[in-house]
Amino acid sequence: MSADTNDITARRAQKLTSQWILGKNADRSGPVGPLVPSAEVGDLREGLRITTRVNGEVAQDARTDEMVYTVGDTLALISRTFTVRPGDLLATGTPSGVGYSRTPPWLLGPGDVVEVEVDRLGILRTTIAGK
Repeated sequence: MSADTNDITARRAQKLTSQWILGKNADRSGPVGPLVPSAEVGDLREGLRITTRVNGEVAQDARTDEMVYTVGDTLALISRTFTVRPGDLLATGTPSGVGYSRTPPWLLGPGDVVEVEVDRLGILRTTIAGK
């Protein structure tokens, strides 16, 4: 199966330490979906377009074949360290355009709607909740 994931970061928590673990594992974060059989997605070496929209405005737009490391290279590297099994989820990174790195920073707030669309996978829509 292949799926889309929205790697939402809690920046305040992330800044509490030099490690990113707190910012990447907030309660009710890391939405995943839709799930699509890998056979329907096809060969990832061809590249898939990834588009992220915030409240309808394009924030990120790139292709997986433009990544610094290909999905295959990433799988080969991590599989030397730990076992990768069918059904495991691998978050491979994000295209340029992350809101926090913009001037001024573009941070998400309650009610914002984030859509991550990946070719042949579909759209993952997430509404940001308040505390």
